[in-house]
Amino acid sequence: MHIEREASKEMNKQDGTKYRALAARLNYLALDRPDLQFAAKKVAKHMASPKEIDWEKLKRVARYLVGAPRAVQLFKWQQMPDSFQAFTDSDWAGDKLTRKSTSGGVIMFGDHMLKSWSTTQVIAMSSGEAELYALIKGASQIKGMMTQFKEWGTEVNGIIRTDASAALGMVHRQGCLSTANSRQPLLIPPAAIGPKLRACLSTAKSRQPLLIPPAAIGPKLRA
Repeated sequence: MHIEREASKEMNKQDGTKYRALAARLNYLALDRPDLQFAAKKVAKHMASPKEIDWEKLKRVARYLVGAPRAVQLFKWQQMPDSFQAFTDSDWAGDKLTRKSTSGGVIMFGDHMLKSWSTTQVIAMSSGEAELYALIKGASQIKGMMTQFKEWGTEVNGIIRTDASAALGMVHRQGCLSTANSRQPLLIPPAAIGPKLRACLSTAKSRQPLLIPPAAIGPKLRA
C-alpha cells in the first residue's frame, strides 16, 4: 500500500478540498460511533496532502455506511455503579510506514458506554511497550472521568482492564520505569494513577478479570 501511494498522483486543488471536507465529516461521525474511529483516523492521516489512491479509503468507508447507516447506543436504566471500567488494547507497529501502533479503548459506567477512542501512539519497541501506552491512555481518560464526577459531588473508583500481562508488570513497578528495548525512561504522570484506580488483567476466555490488589498501585507511582 505504501509503494502504491508513493506512485499515486496528488489530488488537484478541487479534489483535495473535497477529500478534506469528507474526512472532516467522517471524523465528526466517528465522535459517537466507535466502529468508525479507526477508519476516520486513517483517512485523516493524509488530509494535508491527499493522493488519488486515498479515495479508496473513503469509498470503503462509504460502502460500509451504506450497509450500516445508523448506530444505536442503548442506555438502559441501571443502579448507580461504584466504578468506571476502561478496556484498553493495542496493536504493535500496525502502521507499516511509520511503525507506529494504535491504541484503542472504551470507558464503561455499568452497562453504559461513555467514551471510546482510537489514537496513534509514538513508536513502541515491543508489543508490551505498545500495550503499556494503551493502558496509560486508558488511565488518563478514566482519571478525567473520575475528576469530573468528583466536581459534581460523586466519588467513583476506576478499573482498567487489559489482556497484556507485560504492560501490567511494568505499570506495577515502583520508581522510574524503562524497558529492555529503550534507554529512555517511559514518563508517566504521577497523577495518572492514584489510590482509587487499579489495573486488572482480563483474558479472552473469561469475562471475569484477574484482580490485582489495589495496594499495588499507589499515589507515589511514577514511571
